[in-house]
Amino acid sequence: SRSPGNNALTRCRRVDAATAAGSSCGISLEYGAQSSPMKRLNASEKGVARLDWAVGCSLVPDGFSLVADGFSLIPALSHPVKPPSARRYGWGMVDVRGRLSAPELDARLRRLSFKDDDREELLKAADAVAGSPELLNQVTGLVDRLLPIIGVLDPEPGADPFDCAAGCSDDLGIGVLSMLALVATVEEVQAFHRSRGISEKLSWRALSDLGQQTYVHRLTYGSFGLHTQGWLCVAWSGALYWLGRLQFNLHREGAEWLLSTHIPRTGPLTPASVDASFAQAVQFFGEHFPDYQLSGFFCSSWLLDPELAAALSPTSNMACFQRRWNLFGEPMQGDADALFFTFARRGDIDLDCLPQDTSLQRAIVGRLRSGGHWHVWNGRKPLSSVPEQLPGLNR
Repeated sequence: SRSPGNNALTRCRRVDAATAAGSSCGISLEYGAQSSPMKRLNASEKGVARLDWAVGCSLVPDGFSLVADGFSLIPALSHPVKPPSARRYGWGMVDVRGRLSAPELDARLRRLSFKDDDREELLKAADAVAGSPELLNQVTGLVDRLLPIIGVLDPEPGADPFDCAAGCSDDLGIGVLSMLALVATVEEVQAFHRSRGISEKLSWRALSDLGQQTYVHRLTYGSFGLHTQGWLCVAWSGALYWLGRLQFNLHREGAEWLLSTHIPRTGPLTPASVDASFAQAVQFFGEHFPDYQLSGFFCSSWLLDPELAAALSPTSNMACFQRRWNLFGEPMQGDADALFFTFARRGDIDLDCLPQDTSLQRAIVGRLRSGGHWHVWNGRKPLSSVPEQLPGLNR
């Protein structure tokens, strides 16, 4: 643990006081300047609700984490100053056990678009975590790291709240503790959404990517779990929204702000549905994020590989989507992306075992069998390319 300035924290003990239902929470902090004698604060009370109850806001140093009886009391920050989200919205305490035990959890998972089999397994996992001090503390630690990213739309490169998740238990399934941490922080993300005037419907739709990604994990590995929690941090930061057929997030490229475009696995990519999504995106971000001056749309995808359009009918949905973009930069290796997004497979793959039912599937496998490769290309599209005649457009 560390803290900037003279109020440096030199020792902090992580406490689990959940020895029995209704037990007291014991908190012990040691703090002080490096050159002064250490001071000790002790507190004990049932149902601790706020860290400032224990030590007072003026004495709380940045950069440490404290857990007591399943409560996440303050985020463990990776930088010396709390981000605007932490200061503005007062993140500092989440009753993790209470949220994972709440009667409304089942209804919440439905709104997050969990399929029935995934939802049932997650409810069982939530019960297991609520009853295990060790697992509860692991989920709480992940919650600590998630809270500071909410409302931070321009994160530091490589910042990943789940980079510590490798040390968490996988007894309940791969990534399940990360999944529970995401569920436990839905209220804070929605508070950010409300601060931007975003409707409850679009808020739930944005966060429903959690259920979608859990479904994709089952498709890929045949079991309950989550392996794309790093991607979900984009939605949990408040930057990503699901608007019609496409998803968009605020993305900084140098000095410019762009709308990064994503194609979820939800059905045909028809030109009409894509047109409607682009129009909705311009209107939505213009209304709810007017302080971000947008320069256009951005997409980084294997779908932009010119070889793909050449292998498909020029009237196919994929080819039509690709023609919308002006490619730039150098391509990157994209075989793994092409196989994952087409067949929901990762790792070593036997090409002979892949289905060949569609022209896209045949194109992907045929090129790889011939010794060729697929590539990820970057593309840009100006805001002015969204047709003026589409209704509801707000530039």
